[in-house]
Amino acid sequence: MKIDRFQINIDLLPKYLQQELMDYYNYLLFKHRQKNEKKSQRKDFLSSIKKYKYSLPDNYQFDRDIANER
Repeated sequence: MKIDRFQINIDLLPKYLQQELMDYYNYLLFKHRQKNEKKSQRKDFLSSIKKYKYSLPDNYQFDRDIANER
């Protein structure tokens, strides 16, 4: 495995530590993929709601009582 200018030789470690390193590496890959997927989902959502964007009239005033009327 090569990281920038460093080399890591995991063969020098005992087998159980090699497995732990591989597990951690897979965990990091999984977390990184999840983060990218969340960003992508957010971007897709924001682009899909653009068609519902509209401007309110200049004289519009929100009335909480009317909005919550039952």
